[in-house]
Amino acid sequence: MEYPKVEVTWQDANSEAGWIALEEAKELLPQLCKSLGYLLVKDEVAVIIVQSIQEGNDDVGDALCIPTECVLNIDYETFNEQIA
Repeated sequence: MEYPKVEVTWQDANSEAGWIALEEAKELLPQLCKSLGYLLVKDEVAVIIVQSIQEGNDDVGDALCIPTECVLNIDYETFNEQIA
């Protein structure tokens, strides 16, 4: 089966493990992330991409499950243009 190559733009949690000033903590923002891969699932719960798919069987590598509410954009064009 053929899976589209995509670039997913999404927001991730941001944390600071050490001691920081109260005012610095108030300024923390979610981190903007971009991930490239083969799109396996896109539904109301999650977007799942993988970086590798083995030919000849159903094994995949480096799977990433992103909650749908964190996904800002799925670009089907940029990834393919960058590779070409």
